[in-house]
Amino acid sequence: MKKVIIALLLLIFIIPVYAQEWMPENIKSLDTQFTNLMEQYKALNDFSPDRIPGFDELPKINKLVEKLNFNKRKFELLIKEYNILEDKLFPAFITLSKQKPELSSAIFKKLVEFKGKSPKSIYSLQKEINNVGLYIDRIEREIERFQQIKKGNSSVKDKRKVNGSISAKIEYLKSLLKEDINNINLEKDKLKTLEEKAKQKESKIEEKRKEILQLKEKARKSNNSIEALVYRILARVRSIRIEGFEIPKLNTIRASIYLSQSKLNSLNAQVSEIQKQITLLKKQSIKQIKKMILKGVFVIIIAIIAVILITKLIKQLGSKFIKHVEKNKRLKEERKKRYYTLFNISMTLIRITLWTLAVLWVLGELNIDYAPFLVAAGGISLAVGFGAQSLVKDIVSGFFILMEEQLAIGDVVEINGKTGTVERISLRTITVRSFDGSVHIIPNGSISSVTNLTYKWARTVLKIGASYDDDPDKVIKTLNAIGKDFYKDEDWKKVLKEEPSCLGVDSLGDSAIVYTVIAKTKPGNQWAVGREFRKRIKKRFDKEGIDIPYNYINIIDKTQSKSK
Repeated sequence: MKKVIIALLLLIFIIPVYAQEWMPENIKSLDTQFTNLMEQYKALNDFSPDRIPGFDELPKINKLVEKLNFNKRKFELLIKEYNILEDKLFPAFITLSKQKPELSSAIFKKLVEFKGKSPKSIYSLQKEINNVGLYIDRIEREIERFQQIKKGNSSVKDKRKVNGSISAKIEYLKSLLKEDINNINLEKDKLKTLEEKAKQKESKIEEKRKEILQLKEKARKSNNSIEALVYRILARVRSIRIEGFEIPKLNTIRASIYLSQSKLNSLNAQVSEIQKQITLLKKQSIKQIKKMILKGVFVIIIAIIAVILITKLIKQLGSKFIKHVEKNKRLKEERKKRYYTLFNISMTLIRITLWTLAVLWVLGELNIDYAPFLVAAGGISLAVGFGAQSLVKDIVSGFFILMEEQLAIGDVVEINGKTGTVERISLRTITVRSFDGSVHIIPNGSISSVTNLTYKWARTVLKIGASYDDDPDKVIKTLNAIGKDFYKDEDWKKVLKEEPSCLGVDSLGDSAIVYTVIAKTKPGNQWAVGREFRKRIKKRFDKEGIDIPYNYINIIDKTQSKSK
């Protein structure tokens, strides 16, 4: 019984140790690298994107990209494992077996780990490389299809249903024809690329098969059992790679070639159909032109009659209105002149508008694109009016000033920095007299802004300064009291629209607290109200002992302080 136990202990502890002792350091290191890469690959599988929280909530394209990147990392690890075996470990075993034939048995047992169903099997490794490589190829194709579908959805066009005029349909079909021809050229390039890939892949498969035969021949001729075993393993690996990866990928390329050829045929048929439609539309266009000429004559006659009748009707209504204005004795002469001017200008604009609308209507009925005519008309009018553009600008501006009644004779206005009373308004100019008696004649076209100081009502805004030593509440109360007394004054109540009031402290100045006082007045009285209000404030402040400060200078003699 003791002998059996000792034998078991030798099998469990001593023999594995011995099995490792024969391996040189370089082979041990390579075996360790291979084992570490296997462990990394297993660990990497535990971090699959499918297991990440929130992965299902990502958009489809993001999921595909994550899967693609993850499998590319797996593929890199698998290739590193494979390269260690084929390029480093297997050649090291062959070299060692030739240097130390007595270790052939141990090396043979070690090589058995890298074939069959062992965890380190190079056959399983190659199958995994095949699976991951094909899966990467499948994801890349899916991403490409997804992008093509998305691009197609963003520019969906129904090439059979085209609305609009015949010329518009022809232009639209020409654009589709151009687009399809570009797609045909792109598809031809794609097909050419796929055919080249297929040839390269067929050539590669043929090379791999030749390599397999060479490896088998080397194994048969080799006198070294280890070398023969390695060659047989590599030949088997090449077969697994061809059957599991190269041939399926070649079949995928061939399928893509078939789809590309089908798409190319479809595009060619589509181009032929569009060309037929363009030919039919051109024939219809000739027939339509003949009908358009007859229709055009009829439409033009109707348009001319309609414009003449409408113009006469509007002129009769306007004449009646002018006669009513002339008989009205309450209206001032200036307002009557304004109505005459507006009537004449309005009739001219109405005629121009009616004829323009008539022309556009005729063009529309004849299905003629009148946009170029509008551009040409604009250019001609620009050329004609270039020399008299200032005059035209003055008249147009004057028309709107009269029509909108922005100001009237007697108003106090500020125009282009000139302030005064309006004495005359015409279609071309406005005459303003300043307070010093100067007369300003301002062309209407040069007016950038008008400030009417007497429109409906006015407001006096006063900025009153008081000393920092005076209580603000007392100052505000005093100002409100002044405004209340001012409003009760019978002589001034007629021009004041409401009781003047103090809004409060406006700012803290260098030498005074500034208060704001406002008074709403009838138009044109704000200046008189302001002058009277300031006079009352001065008298009341003197009475209440409120100081209105003025600038003064304190002089300090520092020489005396130094002598002290």
